[in-house]
Amino acid sequence: MGYLKPSLFVAVLATATFGASAQVSSGTGFSVAPQILVTNEHVIADCVSIEVIAADGRRKAAVLDMDVQNDLALLRVVGLRGPTARGKGIHHVDH
Repeated sequence: MGYLKPSLFVAVLATATFGASAQVSSGTGFSVAPQILVTNEHVIADCVSIEVIAADGRRKAAVLDMDVQNDLALLRVVGLRGPTARGKGIHHVDH
C-alpha cells in the first residue's frame, strides 16, 4: 500500500476512570478526512478523555461514532493538519 504516507498516522491516548482509579489505553489512528481520524473502538471504549499525538503536538479528540462489532471509531480532532488516506479502493484484510 505505497499510497499511504507515515505522516497520516497518529498516536491515540484515552483515559478511562473506574471508581477512584484511572486507566490509560493507547493505540494508533489515521486521518481519513480533514480533522477526522479512524482508530479502534477498544482503544477508546469507556473513556472520559481522548488525546491525539501528531507530529505537530497533542490535541483533544471527540468521538463522532463507534462500531463495536467492527472495532472501529471515528474521532474529530480540531486543528489536526496533514494528509488524509486516499486510495484507489477498499482493501479487506482478514485476521
